[in-house]
Amino acid sequence: MMMKTKIYTALITLAVLGMCLSCTDINHLHEPYLERGEQIYLGKIDSVHMYAGKNRIEAGLWFSDVRAKNLVVKYNGETDSICIPLEREPERPLRSDSILIKIPNVNEGTAMTFKFIIYDANMKYKSLPVESLCSAYGDNYQESILNRRLINHSYENGTLTIGWLRTGSIQILNTEIYYIQKNGEENMIKLLPNEVSCFIENVKAGSKVRYRSVFRPEASAIDLFYTEYNEFTIGE
Repeated sequence: MMMKTKIYTALITLAVLGMCLSCTDINHLHEPYLERGEQIYLGKIDSVHMYAGKNRIEAGLWFSDVRAKNLVVKYNGETDSICIPLEREPERPLRSDSILIKIPNVNEGTAMTFKFIIYDANMKYKSLPVESLCSAYGDNYQESILNRRLINHSYENGTLTIGWLRTGSIQILNTEIYYIQKNGEENMIKLLPNEVSCFIENVKAGSKVRYRSVFRPEASAIDLFYTEYNEFTIGE
């Protein structure tokens, strides 16, 4: 009987010690937060829409916190950032406002993370970050695009006929064709991607024709890219 009592006493002692250690561990985890006091956060960005450009990004943002006065955007691995003041529309102070911002100096390449953080007027309180992915285009994309391929051309009685190789690119918008009219003035027409020939009237004999193709990397891109000009002389 004495042996059982000693065993029970030892088990109870171990249990109490375990509870004390657990409480100590829990308090240790919470101490940093208790010392800092209650954290006040502003309302974060409601929604983000990103649009790719040439070494830049355009972002459409919506926010509703009335204390929102500044927006900080971090990007390029958080090595770059910009701070933009926020203004609310006076006639709708309690509704969500929108802002369209341009983010410069974005490195070309794979999609990167952009962090959007709202701050108050004194930059003391902030919101939780909202992250969004987007990629920019630049020199690498510029070097990859090719001008529309010309097959042949002929000229008769002031009318220039040009045959074109069919394009398989879905990013090409059109091909700009510049020519000289009989009165000496330059004019331009646009060849659509699905067109394989064009007929241009009132063209000056022996003049030069130059052309370039226009590309949009994606449907929502904010910048266009242009190939170098190619040219030929009518009659050659």
